Amino acid sequence: MPGIVFASPLPDSVDRPLLLRVLAHPPPPGEALADPAEWRFDTLAWVYQQAGWRMREYRETRDAEGRLAIIVDAQAMPVATPQPAPSPEPDDLHRWPDPALRVIVDRGARRLYLRVDDDQVRSYPVSVGTPDNPTPLQTFTVEHIHHQPAWYPTPSIRRDHARRGEPLPPVVPPGPDNPLGDIFVQLQDRIGIHGTNNPASIGLAASYGCIRMHNADIAELSAALRVGDRVKVSPSFVPDPSIQP
Repeated sequence: MPGIVFASPLPDSVDRPLLLRVLAHPPPPGEALADPAEWRFDTLAWVYQQAGWRMREYRETRDAEGRLAIIVDAQAMPVATPQPAPSPEPDDLHRWPDPALRVIVDRGARRLYLRVDDDQVRSYPVSVGTPDNPTPLQTFTVEHIHHQPAWYPTPSIRRDHARRGEPLPPVVPPGPDNPLGDIFVQLQDRIGIHGTNNPASIGLAASYGCIRMHNADIAELSAALRVGDRVKVSPSFVPDPSIQP
């Protein structure tokens, strides 16, 4: 079991034994919750879920005897418990807010809704940004649809990984190791909807801000979208109960 070193005192309200158990036993490699470039962020996402607490950052190192140690660089902080939304009135259950919108992303529920026509809406599970890298709540426009995209990590992402001794190349070419998967639907502000090389991350707050889908789902979505279509990221969306997940 790795040693755990806290760089700052934990609040008294933290369930310390549970937090230590979670940190000492991260998910096995086969259950990593995101692409390798974002592994540490997603391990934190896993900690949020299992322990109910969040940390801004942590790093791994080796002690003088070569044993793994995890150093928490910022104190753990309680995550606010989300309050359930009030139940909508029956006739308000499915009012698509704007006929011009093709897609609504429910960031809270981590689901994407595609308006196929006036009578049909499809629903897909997605991943959204981590608490430290949230997916922006705004309306975007589809600018381009890239097939077999290359990934260009931003300077901040590359600096982040370089500080941890995990340098990233300027470009990750298309292929099975590409975090973008097979398709990247380009929106504004370096945000996009894309596939993944790690489907276990779907349904989590796991990305640097993009919206991540299963590769089969992004293929279906991209076939229905056109350049100029509008995509809204909302904190929540109440769909018609007849919509199938």
